Amino acid sequence: MDENVVLARVYQGENLVGVFPRTQTGADTLDTLLTLTHLDDTINVPDQQGFLKFAPEESPLVTWLQNMTADLRIVTVLSKQREIFFRVQEEKVSEEIIQTAQDLLETGQVRTAEKIYNPKKDAWAWHTQLYGVDCMNALFKRDNIPMEGSYYDKVPLLTQGWNVSDFEEHKVRFIPGSFARAGSYIGPGTTLMPGSIVNTGAYIAGKGVMIDGGARVATGAQIGKGVKLGAGSGVEGILEPKGMLPTIVENNVRIGAQCELSGIIEEGAAIATGVQMSKQKKIFDVRTNNFQEPRVMQVGDKLLAIPYIPKGRLALPGVYLKEKNGFVTYGIACTVLHEKDACEMDFMELPKNTDLYAKI
Repeated sequence: MDENVVLARVYQGENLVGVFPRTQTGADTLDTLLTLTHLDDTINVPDQQGFLKFAPEESPLVTWLQNMTADLRIVTVLSKQREIFFRVQEEKVSEEIIQTAQDLLETGQVRTAEKIYNPKKDAWAWHTQLYGVDCMNALFKRDNIPMEGSYYDKVPLLTQGWNVSDFEEHKVRFIPGSFARAGSYIGPGTTLMPGSIVNTGAYIAGKGVMIDGGARVATGAQIGKGVKLGAGSGVEGILEPKGMLPTIVENNVRIGAQCELSGIIEEGAAIATGVQMSKQKKIFDVRTNNFQEPRVMQVGDKLLAIPYIPKGRLALPGVYLKEKNGFVTYGIACTVLHEKDACEMDFMELPKNTDLYAKI
Protein backbone atom coordinates (compact mmCIF):
# COMPACT_ATOMS: atom_id res chain seq x y z
CA MET A 1 0.00 0.00 0.00
CA ASP A 2 1.08 3.60 -0.63
CA GLU A 3 3.04 4.99 2.31
CA ASN A 4 1.10 8.26 1.98
CA VAL A 5 -2.17 6.68 3.15
CA VAL A 6 -3.58 8.88 5.93
CA LEU A 7 -7.09 7.44 6.15
CA ALA A 8 -8.93 4.25 5.24
CA ARG A 9 -12.69 3.83 4.91
CA VAL A 10 -13.82 0.22 5.05
CA TYR A 11 -16.99 -0.97 3.32
CA GLN A 12 -18.99 -4.18 3.62
CA GLY A 13 -20.84 -4.18 0.33
CA GLU A 14 -22.02 -0.57 -0.02
CA ASN A 15 -22.17 0.02 3.75
CA LEU A 16 -19.46 2.06 5.46
CA VAL A 17 -18.44 -0.05 8.47
CA GLY A 18 -15.28 1.64 9.70
CA VAL A 19 -13.06 4.73 9.40
CA PHE A 20 -9.39 4.47 10.37
CA PRO A 21 -7.29 7.68 10.36
CA ARG A 22 -3.55 7.98 10.90
CA THR A 23 -3.84 9.72 14.26
CA GLN A 24 -1.92 9.33 17.49
CA THR A 25 -4.43 6.72 18.64
CA GLY A 26 -5.07 5.13 15.25
CA ALA A 27 -1.78 4.90 13.34
CA ASP A 28 -0.92 1.36 14.47
CA THR A 29 -4.45 0.17 13.75
CA LEU A 30 -4.39 1.71 10.26
CA ASP A 31 -0.99 0.18 9.43
CA THR A 32 -2.11 -3.26 10.66
CA LEU A 33 -5.30 -2.99 8.62
CA LEU A 34 -3.30 -2.09 5.52
CA THR A 35 -1.07 -5.18 5.95
CA LEU A 36 -4.21 -7.34 5.69
CA THR A 37 -5.23 -5.74 2.41
CA HIS A 38 -4.89 -7.65 -0.86
CA LEU A 39 -3.81 -6.04 -4.12
CA ASP A 40 -7.45 -5.55 -5.08
CA ASP A 41 -8.05 -3.49 -1.90
CA THR A 42 -10.10 -6.21 -0.18
CA ILE A 43 -9.86 -8.08 3.10
CA ASN A 44 -11.16 -11.64 3.21
CA VAL A 45 -12.44 -11.91 6.77
CA PRO A 46 -12.13 -15.71 7.16
CA ASP A 47 -8.45 -15.47 6.09
CA GLN A 48 -7.69 -13.31 9.11
CA GLN A 49 -8.22 -16.00 11.76
CA GLY A 50 -4.48 -16.55 12.07
CA PHE A 51 -3.96 -12.86 12.64
CA LEU A 52 -6.74 -12.79 15.22
CA LYS A 53 -5.14 -15.62 17.21
CA PHE A 54 -1.83 -13.81 17.60
CA ALA A 55 -2.99 -10.23 17.96
CA PRO A 56 -3.61 -8.92 21.50
CA GLU A 57 -7.12 -9.81 22.60
CA GLU A 58 -7.77 -6.23 23.71
CA SER A 59 -6.93 -4.88 20.25
CA PRO A 60 -9.82 -2.75 18.97
CA LEU A 61 -9.09 -4.03 15.46
CA VAL A 62 -9.51 -7.65 16.61
CA THR A 63 -12.87 -6.86 18.19
CA TRP A 64 -13.94 -4.95 15.11
CA LEU A 65 -12.94 -7.70 12.66
CA GLN A 66 -14.73 -10.32 14.72
CA ASN A 67 -17.96 -8.41 14.14
CA MET A 68 -17.52 -8.58 10.37
CA THR A 69 -19.34 -11.38 8.55
CA ALA A 70 -18.33 -10.77 4.94
CA ASP A 71 -15.40 -9.62 2.84
CA LEU A 72 -14.39 -6.00 3.20
CA ARG A 73 -13.35 -3.35 0.69
CA ILE A 74 -10.94 -0.55 1.60
CA VAL A 75 -10.94 2.96 0.09
CA THR A 76 -7.88 4.99 1.07
CA VAL A 77 -7.14 8.70 1.24
CA LEU A 78 -3.63 9.82 0.31
CA SER A 79 -1.69 12.91 1.30
CA LYS A 80 1.91 14.00 0.86
CA GLN A 81 1.62 15.29 4.42
CA ARG A 82 1.69 11.85 6.05
CA GLU A 83 1.52 13.36 9.55
CA ILE A 84 -1.33 15.76 8.73
CA PHE A 85 -3.67 14.53 11.45
CA PHE A 86 -0.90 14.51 14.08
CA ARG A 87 0.00 18.07 13.25
CA VAL A 88 -3.52 19.49 13.36
CA GLN A 89 -4.25 17.56 16.56
CA GLU A 90 -1.18 19.07 18.22
CA GLU A 91 -1.98 22.50 16.70
CA LYS A 92 1.52 22.60 15.18
CA VAL A 93 0.48 24.04 11.85
CA SER A 94 2.24 25.79 9.04
CA GLU A 95 0.55 27.28 5.98
CA GLU A 96 1.38 24.04 4.15
CA ILE A 97 -0.37 21.96 6.81
CA ILE A 98 -3.37 24.31 6.86
CA GLN A 99 -3.66 24.16 3.08
CA THR A 100 -3.49 20.35 3.16
CA ALA A 101 -6.26 20.22 5.76
CA GLN A 102 -8.31 22.66 3.68
CA ASP A 103 -7.86 20.57 0.52
CA LEU A 104 -8.91 17.34 2.27
CA LEU A 105 -12.09 19.02 3.52
CA GLU A 106 -12.93 20.72 0.22
CA THR A 107 -12.67 17.46 -1.73
CA GLY A 108 -14.92 15.66 0.75
CA GLN A 109 -12.18 13.17 1.64
CA VAL A 110 -12.29 14.28 5.27
CA ARG A 111 -15.52 14.97 7.16
CA THR A 112 -16.36 16.08 10.68
CA ALA A 113 -18.87 13.21 11.02
CA GLU A 114 -19.52 9.86 9.29
CA LYS A 115 -22.55 7.56 9.35
CA ILE A 116 -21.27 4.05 10.08
CA TYR A 117 -23.04 0.69 9.92
CA ASN A 118 -22.65 -1.91 12.68
CA PRO A 119 -23.36 -5.37 11.19
CA LYS A 120 -23.57 -7.03 14.60
CA LYS A 121 -26.37 -4.70 15.69
CA ASP A 122 -27.76 -4.15 12.18
CA ALA A 123 -27.86 -0.44 12.98
CA TRP A 124 -26.46 2.86 11.68
CA ALA A 125 -25.05 5.64 13.84
CA TRP A 126 -23.38 8.99 13.25
CA HIS A 127 -19.90 9.40 14.75
CA THR A 128 -17.87 12.56 15.23
CA GLN A 129 -14.53 12.34 13.41
CA LEU A 130 -12.09 14.28 15.58
CA TYR A 131 -9.35 14.41 12.94
CA GLY A 132 -11.88 16.14 10.65
CA VAL A 133 -12.77 18.64 13.38
CA ASP A 134 -9.05 19.28 13.90
CA CYS A 135 -8.60 19.92 10.16
CA MET A 136 -11.52 22.37 10.25
CA ASN A 137 -10.15 24.19 13.29
CA ALA A 138 -6.69 24.41 11.70
CA LEU A 139 -8.05 26.92 9.17
CA PHE A 140 -8.72 29.36 12.00
CA LYS A 141 -5.03 29.26 13.00
CA ARG A 142 -4.08 31.52 10.10
CA ASP A 143 -3.42 35.17 10.69
CA ASN A 144 -5.87 37.58 9.10
CA ILE A 145 -4.89 38.31 5.52
CA PRO A 146 -6.32 40.75 2.98
CA MET A 147 -8.27 39.01 0.24
CA GLU A 148 -10.11 39.86 -2.94
CA GLY A 149 -13.34 41.75 -2.44
CA SER A 150 -12.14 44.12 0.29
CA TYR A 151 -12.35 41.85 3.29
CA TYR A 152 -9.85 40.77 5.92
CA ASP A 153 -10.13 37.26 7.38
CA LYS A 154 -8.33 34.06 8.33
CA VAL A 155 -10.24 31.86 5.89
CA PRO A 156 -10.59 32.71 2.19
CA LEU A 157 -13.68 32.07 0.12
CA LEU A 158 -13.99 28.61 -1.40
CA THR A 159 -14.28 30.19 -4.86
CA GLN A 160 -11.38 32.61 -4.54
CA GLY A 161 -9.34 32.41 -7.73
CA TRP A 162 -11.85 30.21 -9.56
CA ASN A 163 -12.43 30.72 -13.27
CA VAL A 164 -15.31 29.62 -15.48
CA SER A 165 -13.93 26.09 -15.90
CA ASP A 166 -13.69 25.65 -12.11
CA PHE A 167 -17.36 26.54 -11.68
CA GLU A 168 -18.36 24.25 -14.54
CA GLU A 169 -16.31 21.39 -13.09
CA HIS A 170 -17.93 21.69 -9.66
CA LYS A 171 -21.47 21.90 -11.12
CA VAL A 172 -22.65 24.19 -8.32
CA ARG A 173 -24.72 27.37 -8.78
CA PHE A 174 -23.30 30.29 -6.80
CA ILE A 175 -25.91 33.02 -7.22
CA PRO A 176 -24.62 36.56 -6.47
CA GLY A 177 -24.75 37.31 -2.76
CA SER A 178 -24.11 33.71 -1.69
CA PHE A 179 -20.77 32.51 -0.42
CA ALA A 180 -18.96 29.47 0.91
CA ARG A 181 -15.76 29.58 2.94
CA ALA A 182 -12.69 27.52 2.13
CA GLY A 183 -12.62 24.09 3.75
CA SER A 184 -16.26 23.34 2.91
CA TYR A 185 -17.32 20.60 0.53
CA ILE A 186 -20.19 21.41 -1.82
CA GLY A 187 -21.24 18.50 -4.00
CA PRO A 188 -22.38 18.72 -7.64
CA GLY A 189 -26.02 19.70 -8.01
CA THR A 190 -26.07 22.21 -5.14
CA THR A 191 -27.66 25.64 -5.56
CA LEU A 192 -26.72 28.51 -3.23
CA MET A 193 -29.27 31.32 -3.32
CA PRO A 194 -28.52 34.98 -2.47
CA GLY A 195 -27.46 35.56 1.13
CA SER A 196 -26.81 31.89 1.85
CA ILE A 197 -23.69 30.95 3.79
CA VAL A 198 -21.75 27.69 3.93
CA ASN A 199 -19.04 27.74 6.58
CA THR A 200 -15.72 25.96 6.92
CA GLY A 201 -15.88 22.20 7.50
CA ALA A 202 -19.45 21.87 6.27
CA TYR A 203 -20.26 18.97 3.93
CA ILE A 204 -23.09 19.21 1.37
CA ALA A 205 -23.67 16.04 -0.63
CA GLY A 206 -25.43 17.83 -3.54
CA LYS A 207 -27.64 16.13 -6.15
CA GLY A 208 -30.61 18.46 -5.83
CA VAL A 209 -29.68 20.45 -2.71
CA MET A 210 -31.10 23.98 -2.44
CA ILE A 211 -29.74 26.36 0.21
CA ASP A 212 -32.29 29.15 -0.03
CA GLY A 213 -31.85 32.88 0.49
CA GLY A 214 -30.29 33.81 3.83
CA ALA A 215 -29.95 30.18 4.96
CA ARG A 216 -26.86 29.15 6.90
CA VAL A 217 -24.92 25.88 7.04
CA ALA A 218 -22.53 26.32 9.95
CA THR A 219 -19.08 24.90 10.71
CA GLY A 220 -18.87 21.14 10.28
CA ALA A 221 -22.60 20.59 9.59
CA GLN A 222 -23.47 17.66 7.32
CA ILE A 223 -26.16 17.99 4.62
CA GLY A 224 -27.34 14.99 2.58
CA LYS A 225 -28.61 14.68 -0.98
CA GLY A 226 -31.83 16.31 -2.18
CA VAL A 227 -32.20 18.61 0.84
CA LYS A 228 -34.18 21.87 0.65
CA LEU A 229 -33.09 24.35 3.33
CA GLY A 230 -35.67 27.14 3.47
CA ALA A 231 -35.05 30.87 3.45
CA GLY A 232 -33.48 32.26 6.61
CA SER A 233 -33.06 28.84 8.24
CA GLY A 234 -29.90 27.81 10.04
CA VAL A 235 -28.17 24.49 10.68
CA GLU A 236 -26.05 24.64 13.82
CA GLY A 237 -22.33 23.87 13.61
CA ILE A 238 -19.65 22.76 16.03
CA LEU A 239 -16.62 24.44 17.48
CA GLU A 240 -16.90 23.24 21.06
CA PRO A 241 -17.01 21.12 23.07
CA LYS A 242 -14.55 19.19 20.96
CA GLY A 243 -16.02 15.82 20.06
CA MET A 244 -19.61 16.99 19.93
CA LEU A 245 -21.53 15.69 16.92
CA PRO A 246 -22.32 18.41 14.38
CA THR A 247 -25.86 18.91 13.18
CA ILE A 248 -26.81 16.27 10.62
CA VAL A 249 -29.47 16.67 7.91
CA GLU A 250 -29.89 13.37 6.06
CA ASN A 251 -31.03 12.76 2.48
CA ASN A 252 -34.28 14.17 1.06
CA VAL A 253 -35.20 16.35 4.03
CA ARG A 254 -37.37 19.44 3.45
CA ILE A 255 -36.91 22.37 5.81
CA GLY A 256 -39.21 25.37 5.85
CA ALA A 257 -38.27 29.02 6.32
CA GLN A 258 -36.92 30.58 9.53
CA CYS A 259 -36.00 27.31 11.26
CA GLU A 260 -33.04 26.82 13.60
CA LEU A 261 -31.89 23.21 13.74
CA SER A 262 -29.60 21.25 16.02
CA GLY A 263 -29.10 17.50 16.32
CA ILE A 264 -30.04 14.91 13.71
CA ILE A 265 -32.79 15.25 11.09
CA GLU A 266 -33.25 11.76 9.67
CA GLU A 267 -33.90 10.84 6.06
CA GLY A 268 -37.14 12.00 4.46
CA ALA A 269 -38.29 14.12 7.40
CA ALA A 270 -39.97 17.50 6.92
CA ILE A 271 -39.51 20.52 9.17
CA ALA A 272 -42.31 23.09 9.03
CA THR A 273 -41.63 26.82 8.95
CA GLY A 274 -40.57 28.30 12.27
CA VAL A 275 -39.35 25.18 14.09
CA GLN A 276 -36.70 26.12 16.65
CA MET A 277 -34.82 22.96 17.58
CA SER A 278 -32.12 22.98 20.23
CA LYS A 279 -30.57 20.72 22.84
CA GLN A 280 -32.63 22.45 25.54
CA LYS A 281 -35.98 22.27 23.76
CA LYS A 282 -38.31 19.29 24.15
CA ILE A 283 -39.84 17.27 21.31
CA PHE A 284 -43.40 16.00 21.79
CA ASP A 285 -44.61 12.99 19.77
CA VAL A 286 -48.37 13.03 19.13
CA ARG A 287 -48.34 9.29 18.35
CA THR A 288 -47.04 8.33 21.78
CA ASN A 289 -48.57 11.31 23.62
CA ASN A 290 -45.21 11.77 25.31
CA PHE A 291 -41.97 13.67 25.04
CA GLN A 292 -39.30 12.00 22.94
CA GLU A 293 -36.11 11.03 24.74
CA PRO A 294 -33.00 12.51 23.10
CA ARG A 295 -30.06 10.41 22.08
CA VAL A 296 -27.05 10.69 24.34
CA MET A 297 -23.36 10.79 23.50
CA GLN A 298 -20.33 11.01 25.75
CA VAL A 299 -17.86 13.81 25.15
CA GLY A 300 -14.97 13.59 27.59
CA ASP A 301 -16.53 13.07 31.00
CA LYS A 302 -19.86 14.63 30.04
CA LEU A 303 -23.04 13.09 28.66
CA LEU A 304 -24.65 15.39 26.10
CA ALA A 305 -28.17 15.16 24.69
CA ILE A 306 -28.75 15.08 20.94
CA PRO A 307 -32.29 15.93 19.78
CA TYR A 308 -33.50 14.23 16.63
CA ILE A 309 -36.39 14.07 14.20
CA PRO A 310 -37.12 10.45 13.22
CA LYS A 311 -37.03 9.22 9.65
CA GLY A 312 -39.97 10.40 7.54
CA ARG A 313 -41.69 12.39 10.31
CA LEU A 314 -43.17 15.88 10.11
CA ALA A 315 -42.05 18.37 12.78
CA LEU A 316 -44.09 21.47 13.68
CA PRO A 317 -43.56 24.37 16.10
CA GLY A 318 -45.64 23.95 19.25
CA VAL A 319 -46.13 24.89 22.90
CA TYR A 320 -46.64 22.81 26.01
CA LEU A 321 -48.41 24.34 28.98
CA LYS A 322 -47.10 24.54 32.54
CA GLU A 323 -49.68 24.25 35.29
CA LYS A 324 -49.66 25.19 38.95
CA ASN A 325 -52.50 24.36 41.33
CA GLY A 326 -54.67 23.36 38.38
CA PHE A 327 -54.15 26.60 36.49
CA VAL A 328 -52.10 27.18 33.37
CA THR A 329 -49.31 29.60 34.24
CA TYR A 330 -47.38 29.89 31.00
CA GLY A 331 -46.38 28.02 27.84
CA ILE A 332 -42.98 26.78 26.77
CA ALA A 333 -42.04 26.41 23.12
CA CYS A 334 -41.38 22.89 21.89
CA THR A 335 -41.23 20.88 18.69
CA VAL A 336 -44.20 18.62 17.89
CA LEU A 337 -44.02 15.45 15.79
CA HIS A 338 -47.24 15.26 13.76
CA GLU A 339 -49.21 12.01 13.76
CA LYS A 340 -48.92 11.83 9.96
CA ASP A 341 -45.71 11.06 8.13
CA ALA A 342 -44.09 13.79 6.05
CA CYS A 343 -44.92 11.98 2.80
CA GLU A 344 -48.65 12.14 3.65
CA MET A 345 -48.68 15.93 3.66
CA ASP A 346 -49.55 17.86 0.50
CA PHE A 347 -46.63 20.27 0.59
CA MET A 348 -44.18 17.37 0.29
CA GLU A 349 -45.62 16.55 -3.10
CA LEU A 350 -45.32 20.03 -4.60
CA PRO A 351 -43.19 19.94 -7.76
CA LYS A 352 -40.02 21.98 -7.55
CA ASN A 353 -39.00 24.49 -10.20
CA THR A 354 -36.15 22.55 -11.78
CA ASP A 355 -34.84 25.69 -13.51
CA LEU A 356 -33.64 26.93 -10.11
CA TYR A 357 -31.48 23.88 -9.42
CA ALA A 358 -27.94 23.18 -10.58
CA LYS A 359 -27.67 20.74 -13.46
CA ILE A 360 -25.43 17.68 -13.09
